[in-house]
Amino acid sequence: MPLLVCDRRTTRSYTIELSTSNVIRIGRVNAPEICASEYVVDDPQVSSTHCFIWNVCFDESTAPLTYIQDISLNGTLINGRKLHRGFAILSDQDLIEIGDHLSLRFTGETFGKEVVLEERDWKVLSQVIGKGTFGKVSG
Repeated sequence: MPLLVCDRRTTRSYTIELSTSNVIRIGRVNAPEICASEYVVDDPQVSSTHCFIWNVCFDESTAPLTYIQDISLNGTLINGRKLHRGFAILSDQDLIEIGDHLSLRFTGETFGKEVVLEERDWKVLSQVIGKGTFGKVSG
Protein backbone atom coordinates (compact mmCIF):
# COMPACT_ATOMS: atom_id res chain seq x y z
CA MET A 1 0.00 0.00 0.00
CA PRO A 2 1.78 3.14 -1.14
CA LEU A 3 1.80 6.69 0.10
CA LEU A 4 2.59 9.08 -2.74
CA VAL A 5 4.65 11.93 -1.27
CA CYS A 6 4.93 15.38 -2.83
CA ASP A 7 7.13 18.11 -1.37
CA ARG A 8 5.56 21.24 -2.86
CA ARG A 9 8.60 23.39 -2.02
CA THR A 10 11.08 21.27 -4.00
CA THR A 11 8.53 19.61 -6.34
CA ARG A 12 10.16 16.31 -5.36
CA SER A 13 7.84 13.28 -5.47
CA TYR A 14 8.33 9.67 -4.45
CA THR A 15 6.54 6.71 -2.91
CA ILE A 16 6.67 5.27 0.61
CA GLU A 17 5.53 1.64 0.82
CA LEU A 18 3.44 0.72 3.85
CA SER A 19 3.43 -2.79 5.26
CA THR A 20 1.99 -4.40 8.35
CA SER A 21 5.48 -4.83 9.77
CA ASN A 22 6.50 -1.18 10.09
CA VAL A 23 5.34 2.18 11.38
CA ILE A 24 6.10 5.37 9.45
CA ARG A 25 7.03 8.42 11.54
CA ILE A 26 6.81 11.88 9.98
CA GLY A 27 8.53 14.75 11.77
CA ARG A 28 10.94 17.66 11.62
CA VAL A 29 13.91 15.92 13.29
CA ASN A 30 15.67 12.63 12.69
CA ALA A 31 14.88 10.25 15.59
CA PRO A 32 15.75 6.63 14.74
CA GLU A 33 15.42 5.69 18.42
CA ILE A 34 11.67 6.39 18.15
CA CYS A 35 10.96 4.68 14.84
CA ALA A 36 13.14 2.95 12.26
CA SER A 37 11.03 4.11 9.27
CA GLU A 38 10.73 7.86 9.14
CA TYR A 39 10.37 10.82 6.84
CA VAL A 40 12.06 14.06 7.97
CA VAL A 41 10.44 17.33 6.84
CA ASP A 42 12.35 20.62 6.97
CA ASP A 43 9.39 22.86 7.76
CA PRO A 44 8.89 24.92 10.95
CA GLN A 45 5.15 24.07 10.94
CA VAL A 46 5.98 20.38 11.30
CA SER A 47 6.45 19.09 14.86
CA SER A 48 9.57 17.15 15.81
CA THR A 49 7.33 14.06 15.75
CA HIS A 50 4.24 15.10 13.81
CA CYS A 51 2.37 11.88 13.07
CA PHE A 52 2.57 8.11 12.71
CA ILE A 53 1.08 5.96 9.91
CA TRP A 54 0.73 2.17 10.12
CA ASN A 55 -1.27 -0.82 8.87
CA VAL A 56 -3.14 -3.45 10.85
CA CYS A 57 -4.27 -6.66 9.18
CA PHE A 58 -6.55 -8.88 11.23
CA ASP A 59 -6.52 -11.89 8.90
CA GLU A 60 -5.68 -12.90 5.32
CA SER A 61 -9.26 -12.48 4.08
CA THR A 62 -9.61 -8.77 4.86
CA ALA A 63 -7.86 -5.66 3.61
CA PRO A 64 -5.57 -4.03 6.15
CA LEU A 65 -6.72 -0.92 7.98
CA THR A 66 -4.30 1.99 7.58
CA TYR A 67 -4.22 4.35 10.56
CA ILE A 68 -2.81 7.82 10.99
CA GLN A 69 -2.21 9.31 14.43
CA ASP A 70 -1.56 13.04 14.72
CA ILE A 71 0.42 14.07 17.82
CA SER A 72 1.41 17.55 16.65
CA LEU A 73 0.52 21.00 17.93
CA ASN A 74 -0.38 22.29 14.44
CA GLY A 75 -2.54 19.38 13.35
CA THR A 76 -2.71 17.36 10.14
CA LEU A 77 -5.30 17.78 7.39
CA ILE A 78 -7.07 14.73 5.95
CA ASN A 79 -9.07 15.72 2.84
CA GLY A 80 -9.19 19.29 4.17
CA ARG A 81 -10.45 18.33 7.65
CA LYS A 82 -8.18 18.92 10.63
CA LEU A 83 -7.15 15.84 12.58
CA HIS A 84 -5.81 17.38 15.78
CA ARG A 85 -4.12 14.96 18.17
CA GLY A 86 -6.33 12.09 17.12
CA PHE A 87 -6.63 8.97 14.99
CA ALA A 88 -8.24 8.27 11.62
CA ILE A 89 -8.46 5.29 9.31
CA LEU A 90 -7.31 6.16 5.80
CA SER A 91 -9.35 5.34 2.70
CA ASP A 92 -8.19 5.06 -0.91
CA GLN A 93 -7.22 8.47 -2.38
CA ASP A 94 -7.21 10.30 0.97
CA LEU A 95 -5.05 13.44 0.85
CA ILE A 96 -2.88 14.10 3.92
CA GLU A 97 -1.42 17.60 4.29
CA ILE A 98 1.31 18.40 6.81
CA GLY A 99 2.60 21.95 7.14
CA ASP A 100 2.73 24.18 4.08
CA HIS A 101 4.87 21.98 1.90
CA LEU A 102 4.09 18.28 2.34
CA SER A 103 1.24 16.34 0.73
CA LEU A 104 0.74 12.59 0.87
CA ARG A 105 -1.85 10.67 -1.15
CA PHE A 106 -2.84 7.31 0.27
CA THR A 107 -3.59 4.75 -2.43
CA GLY A 108 -4.44 1.17 -1.87
CA GLU A 109 -7.03 -1.39 -1.02
CA THR A 110 -9.18 -0.29 1.87
CA PHE A 111 -12.21 -1.60 3.61
CA GLY A 112 -14.34 1.19 2.14
CA LYS A 113 -16.44 3.54 4.20
CA GLU A 114 -18.17 0.82 6.18
CA VAL A 115 -17.72 -2.84 7.05
CA VAL A 116 -20.51 -4.87 8.67
CA LEU A 117 -19.46 -7.71 10.94
CA GLU A 118 -22.30 -10.14 10.28
CA GLU A 119 -22.27 -12.11 13.53
CA ARG A 120 -23.25 -9.15 15.68
CA ASP A 121 -24.32 -6.56 13.08
CA TRP A 122 -21.45 -4.28 14.15
CA LYS A 123 -20.12 -1.64 11.78
CA VAL A 124 -16.53 -0.42 11.37
CA LEU A 125 -16.39 3.13 10.07
CA SER A 126 -13.48 5.29 8.96
CA GLN A 127 -13.70 8.03 11.61
CA VAL A 128 -12.85 7.80 15.30
CA ILE A 129 -15.41 9.76 17.34
CA GLY A 130 -14.31 8.83 20.83
CA LYS A 131 -11.83 6.78 22.80
CA GLY A 132 -11.51 5.32 26.24
CA THR A 133 -9.39 2.97 28.28
CA PHE A 134 -10.32 -0.15 26.35
CA GLY A 135 -10.96 1.06 22.82
CA LYS A 136 -12.16 3.63 20.35
CA VAL A 137 -15.65 4.43 19.05
CA SER A 138 -15.96 5.03 15.30
CA GLY A 139 -18.80 6.79 13.61
